[in-house]
Amino acid sequence: MKYILGAYSQLPFGYPDEEYELLLTRQLKPFLTMLFSQPALKAVLRIGNSEIEWFEAVHPEINMLIGDLCKKGQLELLTSCCYDTALSMLPPHERTKHIEKTTAFLRKKFGKKPRGLWCVYQDFSSSVIQQMEISTLDYVVISPYLQIGNCSFAAKPFVMSEFGKKTVIFPIDDRFSREVADFSRNKEDKDEFFSSIEKIAKSTSNAISTVMINMDQLSFCSDSDKVFKVICDTLGSNCVLPSEYLNDNRTIKNGYMPSGIYGRDYSFGKAA
Repeated sequence: MKYILGAYSQLPFGYPDEEYELLLTRQLKPFLTMLFSQPALKAVLRIGNSEIEWFEAVHPEINMLIGDLCKKGQLELLTSCCYDTALSMLPPHERTKHIEKTTAFLRKKFGKKPRGLWCVYQDFSSSVIQQMEISTLDYVVISPYLQIGNCSFAAKPFVMSEFGKKTVIFPIDDRFSREVADFSRNKEDKDEFFSSIEKIAKSTSNAISTVMINMDQLSFCSDSDKVFKVICDTLGSNCVLPSEYLNDNRTIKNGYMPSGIYGRDYSFGKAA
């Protein structure tokens, strides 16, 4: 079984330096170091423009490491809306401009054009399919779990069409996201958390599974960086990048996700 390993952060502009530092030391740096030390591992990453600019000013070596991993083909960055704005908050004619601004920023900074989109706060609008076509992006990574209705729409990648345009949706395995959210809210202790993550990884049997860890939720928990090691030790180094999966799988079933706020980054209006 192959899987997609990924991590994301959505710290908005203006956050205190202390929280950027916690994210870096407890999550991002251990994650990147693990990739660098194990060339067989590959992963996707979403970090905001403000975070990248902060690293450039305070820890420029982090951006150098990200760029090196991108050039080696180990890391695939996800573009998103600049200024960490939810796409649904923008008028349609502004969405493409915001996506392309972030895409150009990442390409200039790290030398590779992103091929996938991350919807900030997992606020998904079906109209984004049209922006994907205009921005020449290939896929969206997003949770299929819709809190309103407590339902999940898909477990495997699928092609979504909207007004004649198409893109591929890579749905996140919500079991991992649920455990991360519960741990961050003190619903289980550290040992229980890692044990649960390992059990979920062992029970993963899909032909392809997408694991995306919310680093923001874990950055306040010491030793939380071990989550990536537990996942990789259990699932092995059979990581594949979304772009590689698309190159090797030309036939993907059709599906659909309605507009809404997905995943577990928020809970009933409260920030996670």
